[in-house]
Amino acid sequence: MTIATMRFSDPVRIDTARLNLICDEVGLQQGEAVICTAMEDVATLVQTANKAWAQCDLKVLEPTARQISGIADRIGLVTLGAVATGVAELCKDNDDTALSATVARMVRMGEQSLIAIWEAQDVSV
Repeated sequence: MTIATMRFSDPVRIDTARLNLICDEVGLQQGEAVICTAMEDVATLVQTANKAWAQCDLKVLEPTARQISGIADRIGLVTLGAVATGVAELCKDNDDTALSATVARMVRMGEQSLIAIWEAQDVSV
């Protein structure tokens, strides 16, 4: 008997124009600080959301997912923003299976997005 291991890999989409716009509006040094603060906020919020899901606390999960979506949209994390919006919307349904899968995807996308934006910042900002 062979056991297969599934590896999830979602493509991370970053709107680098948003990163550049932030830097154009406030200057390179301040722009980098704004982006770094947003990245820290996303990391903290993803952890909070994951913990809320583990505790079945949808009253914390839904607004946290909306916060993640808002920050992700502001700094160009397109895929993460969409997935976080999906989590927030699923909190209203009674589909724990879909919510569980989408929260797991949001956590993965959060981690992958932070790495990707860090790399994009090194290259294009």
